[in-house]
Amino acid sequence: MSLGLFNSHIFEHQSFYFELRLLQTKDVAAFHSFILKNSGEFNVAFPVTTAEILKGVQSTKHWIAQKLDDEALNRNRILVLIKRDTHEILGYFSAFGFDWRVPKCEIAWMLDTDWRGQGLATYIVGKGIHHLLQQGKLEKIICRIDHSNIKSLSLAARLGFTSEAMHRKDFRNGNDDLVDVEYMAIWR
Repeated sequence: MSLGLFNSHIFEHQSFYFELRLLQTKDVAAFHSFILKNSGEFNVAFPVTTAEILKGVQSTKHWIAQKLDDEALNRNRILVLIKRDTHEILGYFSAFGFDWRVPKCEIAWMLDTDWRGQGLATYIVGKGIHHLLQQGKLEKIICRIDHSNIKSLSLAARLGFTSEAMHRKDFRNGNDDLVDVEYMAIWR
């Protein structure tokens, strides 16, 4: 089953213009800068991705190429939020772990720490899940959120996700701690 492409979407938010679109090869430097700038926080929630990107621009190029290959095989989708005037990446939405028999996937997201609290994460995640449920024809989307991440748990609940279970010591974060994870889901 093919998801088709996310269409690029340009919008205005608080007098800033943004573009929400699929990650592209040309995004290597901007994506590397995005992860580098936010690495302290991102490393806790996304240790594998952060570690790979922090190896350098060449490693970021390889990581993006692999993700684009996976996208061509319907294994993932990565959206980026770009500030139009500076071309900075400010946010990231990832859909992965597709199971086409159900069909379902898992999602994750990150937002630049300087741009939080303005509704942008709600917008990015909302657009991503809408596309996956409607055009992607998925029946279920899950997200696993560290139980102490109140803002992400609240965001997921606002978007219609409900808690399915708490998994104890289910994720090793970037601080090398095993943390409890809330499994949340939304259905079409």
